[in-house]
Amino acid sequence: MMDALSGREIVGVYLFLKQREEQLDDLLSKLMARMEKSLYSELSIDEFERLADLYRSNVDVFKEKG
Repeated sequence: MMDALSGREIVGVYLFLKQREEQLDDLLSKLMARMEKSLYSELSIDEFERLADLYRSNVDVFKEKG
């Protein structure tokens, strides 16, 4: 079985899916929506709006909460 994803991996997968939103099948669209809901509940509005920049800067927004 696969290990749990790290915070940065979750953000990376979410950003990957979001960039391809128009191409996603129903299963991946639902996964992206669940990830987005989860990210909204964990992050501030500012963090969510800057998610791509934080990811590119190697910032793990989940570890900062710690």
